[in-house]
Amino acid sequence: MIPSIWRHIPAALFLLTLSSLALAAEQGPATLSSPRELRFDFRPKAGPAAAYDFPEQQDQPLMVIYPGVTRGKPAPVVVGFHGQPVKNRLPRDYAFFKSVRQTVDDLVLRGIIEPLVLVLPTFRFRKENWPGMHPKELRRKIESLMAEQGLVASQYLAFGHSGAAGCGGKGLNEAHELSPTAVGFFDTCLGDGFAKELATLEARGISTLIVHSVETAGLRPKRRPEYQAQFDFGSVFGPLGLLPIECPGKHPGKALRPLAHKCAASHTGTVRAFVVDTGQGEEAHEAALPEGLTFFLETTLPRRQP
Repeated sequence: MIPSIWRHIPAALFLLTLSSLALAAEQGPATLSSPRELRFDFRPKAGPAAAYDFPEQQDQPLMVIYPGVTRGKPAPVVVGFHGQPVKNRLPRDYAFFKSVRQTVDDLVLRGIIEPLVLVLPTFRFRKENWPGMHPKELRRKIESLMAEQGLVASQYLAFGHSGAAGCGGKGLNEAHELSPTAVGFFDTCLGDGFAKELATLEARGISTLIVHSVETAGLRPKRRPEYQAQFDFGSVFGPLGLLPIECPGKHPGKALRPLAHKCAASHTGTVRAFVVDTGQGEEAHEAALPEGLTFFLETTLPRRQP
């Protein structure tokens, strides 16, 4: 029996309405009204279970699908690698995740950058950072998850903070395995892995952004105290082929430190580096993440006007 509400609707319109409802039910919502979170298991083949297995869902790796990402329409995938975790702290309490979500949520939901898929893998520290991690394995996992959601990647971007690079282990030290269009290093360690990956990214023509504030770690001999705001980044940037340039009108953060290499770049311009003034000590180190990430996303994924 036809409900009374439909009796005054022409038959053709009635059938069209039913067809539209059936199609919507089959395809699901065209867009999301708020970010949707998907938790997933991921342990690289060479990764120890103690570093990657999390029985509680809230500690597992996270995929965030933002409003505007639609089925079948390619969307950028942004992968973030955190630094060395505090001993005995669970991922649910890592400061990195809160900082990244606040930054990306704000940029996407205010329409500053285009809709995207954010992926945040995680690990517990076991002898080194990101043990056994090969980003190409992570990409395959991401592609599988997106296929299940009817989503397609238009490009991959990667970024990391602190021990995500330059302090041993894998992670952002092998970011090129994701085949990204752009990579961001935000106050990462400055060791051999960092230098080697920069050379690889430069050789492959992959746009690379470095935003540092304080000396974190990775150099030999080790600097004391940690988080030195007066550190001369030219001593690291110069040997890597990053030379001082005239600072552009738009740069990361509110202010740059008064250093010769506060703005630097490789001879091709593929790698750019900035030294932002976010204050002193560990607080400055943590503040470099949102400032670097904001500039990275605003310059690589700006919202295009229709």
